[in-house]
Amino acid sequence: MKVSGIATLSFVLGCVLGASTQVLPPCPAPNSFGSVPRPACAAVEQFGAAGIVQQNRPAEAEAHDYQIVKSAVLSPSPAAPPPATIDSPSTVQLKAALAAARPEAMAAQEVSGVRHEDDVGSVTPLTPRQKFEIFTRHTFSPFTFVSAAFDAGMSQASGQNRGFGGGVEGYGERYGATLADSESAVFFGKFLLPVILRQDPRYFRMREGSVTRRAFYAMSRIVVTRNDDGSSGFNTSHVLGRFISKAIANSYYPQRDRGFNHTLVNTGNGLLSDVETNLFREFWPDLREKIIPKRFRRDH
Repeated sequence: MKVSGIATLSFVLGCVLGASTQVLPPCPAPNSFGSVPRPACAAVEQFGAAGIVQQNRPAEAEAHDYQIVKSAVLSPSPAAPPPATIDSPSTVQLKAALAAARPEAMAAQEVSGVRHEDDVGSVTPLTPRQKFEIFTRHTFSPFTFVSAAFDAGMSQASGQNRGFGGGVEGYGERYGATLADSESAVFFGKFLLPVILRQDPRYFRMREGSVTRRAFYAMSRIVVTRNDDGSSGFNTSHVLGRFISKAIANSYYPQRDRGFNHTLVNTGNGLLSDVETNLFREFWPDLREKIIPKRFRRDH
């Protein structure tokens, strides 16, 4: 039988490779008794959850000579815990944060027994812009126009300022004059003079105390006011503002109602009217809580 050279060469190479490389079974688990001898085996390397047998092979063998003897699905890594939720800050925490940022504002809010009628800013001094806001608020308030209409009707009914005449035309002139008086008094007494003299034009309610004490306090605010530096002083802005507005009124009142004496009388009447306004500001919130049901109030 004739064997070709290629077949002979293949047989020889197979014998050589079979002698140099021997595939061994994987090593069994260690026996606790240790008496049973273990046959030759291959060590198992662990790669995650998969066991791989390392065979006795030449160092130059490639990675695909590994035999996987155990395959398991890798268990997913535990999910990362969700980030801790941040609770909404409570009122106490919010006040603490505000106190740290603006301690002077928080201290002003905590002043007991004082609340200002003009809702602009806090008890801290007002800027010129905030004082101008008070003027504009009074100017465009519906109460300003209603009050002027009422005062004009009372003036005509009592026979004051007869130079305006009677009837609808006389009432219209009285209404215009009364509205001009109010606007000029607010401009000088609430804005311009408080800015120049550095006084606070707001009325601060006392809120607590006996009725007599609160009434006296409300009346005294006509001549006593709060300065921007926190001290108390004569209410020059209000008194002088009233006088200036009545002096300007000489330019549009009838001739018989002009002059220095009329200016002084009209200034006094204006200050008396302001006393009534302060009493209303002081006690109206208390009366409102007793008269108007809570569900109908705007602050509910």
